Amino acid sequence: MKNITSPLSNLLNTLANHSQTEREKGTYFETLIISYLTTDPFYKELYEEVLTFSQWVAKYHSEDTRKIDTGINLVAKSSDCYYN
Repeated sequence: MKNITSPLSNLLNTLANHSQTEREKGTYFETLIISYLTTDPFYKELYEEVLTFSQWVAKYHSEDTRKIDTGINLVAKSSDCYYN
């Protein structure tokens, strides 16, 4: 049986291989997904804004709100103003 790899798995492997920490690998992945959600025609129409959790806290919440990622990685604001 052949080991067939997709362009996506190649990209994910490249990101993992260039990451020096698990956090860095996560940041690369978050950046990739933000790029996808903001450029793919379907998702570009669906989401008005896509932010990392810390960006979302900084933009929409008070200074005393914790910006630490506690399981929420990305926040997307839909065109009808709901957060997902």
